[in-house]
Amino acid sequence: MPAQSRIVYLTKSGKVRQKRFSPRRALFWLAGVFGSAVLAAALAYLANLPQIRLKNIEIKGAVSLFKDDIEKEIRGYASGRILSILPRDNFLLVSSRGLEKNLAAKFPQVSEISVRKKFPTTLVVDVRERVFWGAYCQTPPAADPAPPCFYIDTRGVAYERLSDFKGLIIPVIYSPAEAALGNVAAPPDILSFFDRSKEALAGLDISLLSLALGTST
Repeated sequence: MPAQSRIVYLTKSGKVRQKRFSPRRALFWLAGVFGSAVLAAALAYLANLPQIRLKNIEIKGAVSLFKDDIEKEIRGYASGRILSILPRDNFLLVSSRGLEKNLAAKFPQVSEISVRKKFPTTLVVDVRERVFWGAYCQTPPAADPAPPCFYIDTRGVAYERLSDFKGLIIPVIYSPAEAALGNVAAPPDILSFFDRSKEALAGLDISLLSLALGTST
């Protein structure tokens, strides 16, 4: 009986090729990590330079609003750090659009506001305040407790809440519709109707002080 063959044949595809350690590749990797760290440190250093930090704030157009309050809000917005490294008051990092939205939400008395940068360390804030028209009160004046009231501008936007208000001198719109700061409380066509009615009644020596709207109108 012939002996069995012990020869094992391996195909080329069965061979496993092992990767060899490359000192050059490791050196390139270490150099990349070191370069990235140096670049991050350099950017952090440049971002903290006092020459490009926010210093001056110029506020124009504010009449009834206190400029100190606006500046305080801006300083608070630009305080702190991003990722504990980059200062938020870096002139290049301060967002003009972000500041405009923040100030508009903080100060409903403002009709329009724009923020622009004056290189290298100054912000210029142009403010346009709302033009006073009268007051808006929710529900009829005989309601108890007293309804919430607001000052409104010529566009009917509520911009300041009033307490213990009694309409005796300024024009007042009463309506069951709810109002909120920064939103339209009385549509402009209602204000126009009030103004035209007031002019018409003036010829009869009658002074129009308020207008009450019902849910059915």
